Amino acid sequence: MASAHLLRFFRYFIVVFSIVIFHCAPNPRYYSGSAKSYPTKTSTTSEFVSPVNGMSPSRISSGWGDRREGGRMHKAIDITGSEGEQIFAIADGIITFSGRKKDYGNVVEIDHKNGFTSLFAHNQKNLVQKGQKVKSGEPIAKMGNTGKSTGVHLHLEIKKDGEFVNPEKYLR
Repeated sequence: MASAHLLRFFRYFIVVFSIVIFHCAPNPRYYSGSAKSYPTKTSTTSEFVSPVNGMSPSRISSGWGDRREGGRMHKAIDITGSEGEQIFAIADGIITFSGRKKDYGNVVEIDHKNGFTSLFAHNQKNLVQKGQKVKSGEPIAKMGNTGKSTGVHLHLEIKKDGEFVNPEKYLR
């Protein structure tokens, strides 16, 4: 029992520490000196830009794969952040859904027209509308804690030809 509490505290400490570090340090990758310093699209279609500024492996609070609790497959990654932090489109596309879904809360879905689709869930606020065209790195939502969620984070799913794929393999 005590070890479970200690493990939970340690995970919480790491998440809070990483948020403080990444939100205080400037990230030159995203700084251009202009008001619109969005991440830029890569040259290949199999890679996408980061959905958040300051993305790193330490910000992934729940990765792809089997969950320890409940034993079901987690077909996404969860990225920690602050309430209201901007979420960016990972590639050019068309918004196919912007609204609420039961367990996901506020959701944005994008069709990238190359067999890839992406879903961004638990948003505090969606910034786009269905049918809207978006560019890679354009703000699409604000991070939140809506739906069936244990705290502020981005739940990111990517599908290729209708099949779930591990987002970590495609994000740079």
